[in-house]
Amino acid sequence: MEIVPRARDGRAAVELRSLRPDVLVPEILRGERGWMSKPMPYVRTPLTGDSVYVSVNDFRRYAVIAVAFWEDVAVAIEMAG
Repeated sequence: MEIVPRARDGRAAVELRSLRPDVLVPEILRGERGWMSKPMPYVRTPLTGDSVYVSVNDFRRYAVIAVAFWEDVAVAIEMAG
């Protein structure tokens, strides 16, 4: 089932829905063979995390990526001089 974004969804919410619709369903409602619940029809307040559900494993992966990014920035700054 495709969920049509509401007019108040911004570009980022629409893109998130197309790339990772699973984060719009609480982890506890995700079944092993698929979703037991439909994704939220829109993202209410993403900056406070409302309607966006990131798992602990997702957070750990994001943390590794963030650390690697800042390490690369530090190396680039050192090389520049």
